[in-house]
Amino acid sequence: MNRLGLISAIITLLTLFLPFIPIGIYFWNEVSSTVEVDSFIKLPVSLVNFNNNQYFLWGTLNQDGFNFWVNSSSMPFIISFIFLSILGLLAIIFSLVGSTKKDSLGKRLMSYNFLSLFFIILYSILGFTIYSEEIFGVKFGLLEVFSYLDYGFYIILLNLILSFIAFIKHPLI
Repeated sequence: MNRLGLISAIITLLTLFLPFIPIGIYFWNEVSSTVEVDSFIKLPVSLVNFNNNQYFLWGTLNQDGFNFWVNSSSMPFIISFIFLSILGLLAIIFSLVGSTKKDSLGKRLMSYNFLSLFFIILYSILGFTIYSEEIFGVKFGLLEVFSYLDYGFYIILLNLILSFIAFIKHPLI
């Protein structure tokens, strides 16, 4: 079993389905002396954070609530759904199945995992720049989008490196 591929699947799963990753967990409430689990230190996994709106692999989150990419009938939102949500889900499937197979199919699936994550990174930079007026309401230049990238982008970038290492070290029988 390719453990790095399994870790890559778990990281992609966390960034696809969670709005944040709890870093610290607080188990005690000093006021009422009852035991509570409360995550008070959070690492947001949004790709872009612009004007208090967070843009994730699954959609957007603002003060009013969340919207999935597929809820809008606008073409840039549908393209974002395909390049972020669908490719994220495919990366999880490719990595889980590829990490369990020790043959050439497993190695090929690990390469598909790498390519899925690569296209997510590429869309996060170029796609958000191209469709910035429709998605964000403001026209971005190519270098401007880098100032709004959030932790989720860098987590996926590290996951891309991890998936490349998992592809290289994948065992073949």
